[in-house]
Amino acid sequence: MIKVAFFFLLTILFVISLYFFSIKREIPKIESKEINKIEINIDKYNIKAKGYLVYDIDQDILLLEKNSSITYPTASISKLLSTLVAYQHIDDKDIVVIEKKDLNVSANTNLKIGDSWYVKELLKFSLIESSNIGITAIERYVEEKTGVDFFDLVKEYQKSKKLNQSYFTNSTGLDVHSGLSSAKSSPKDVVSLLRLSIDELSDIIYDTGIYTKDFYTTNGKKYKATNTNKLTKKLNNIFVSKTGFTSLAGGNLAILINIENSKIAIVVMSSTVKERFNDVEKLVNIVKKYKNPNNI
Repeated sequence: MIKVAFFFLLTILFVISLYFFSIKREIPKIESKEINKIEINIDKYNIKAKGYLVYDIDQDILLLEKNSSITYPTASISKLLSTLVAYQHIDDKDIVVIEKKDLNVSANTNLKIGDSWYVKELLKFSLIESSNIGITAIERYVEEKTGVDFFDLVKEYQKSKKLNQSYFTNSTGLDVHSGLSSAKSSPKDVVSLLRLSIDELSDIIYDTGIYTKDFYTTNGKKYKATNTNKLTKKLNNIFVSKTGFTSLAGGNLAILINIENSKIAIVVMSSTVKERFNDVEKLVNIVKKYKNPNNI
């Protein structure tokens, strides 16, 4: 009887260990004890962001954080999630044509009715330029192709990836009105979006680290995309980049950057339209010093 009970106990412990191991292998995973690995007086750097997270993705180490589990309006960082969802339902040769209804958003790019794009090219363009028209056209295209409401697809994706500190009701991230944001997320979940981007969008996402790039519609019309993240002009080792700004969100910025041969995710939220770039650059320099004390 004792042997049977002992065997039963071992079986239960084995099943539990398998369960927790499977959780550990899931993506996204931000294992955090809310303890900064980099021990530093961060106050002297005057970071303006209300929340931020600096994370070594290669080693799964939290380097620096402040309010990283609190949700903030994401603004155009929402386009990362919109791209991840859309990408699940498109093929290389899929083409979308810009329609009049796609222009019923804040037009921050000069895309025209009748422009015909390969969907993947328009995704790249829309991320670099943070094009509201482009991402709206893609949302419509995916709904027409799948016959499913885009945000039902978003909810399904969020659930599958355990993005539990986020909600999204708009593919662009624009505020619904002056008192209501269309999307919120935590710095932790945004880091998870960066990780998911390199895992699932490897053939398009690295263009977001480029400062400027020419794109062509299927009929040869040229569009020059300029990155909304001006740090892509200054730092040449950015893998992934996405900005966000609205009245409610303030200034947001998320990047994945190579520092001393490590992929470092840096997310700042609820900064200002100008200071978000300074915040990220300060955090980059702190990590450089930590990774290589000889850096000045």
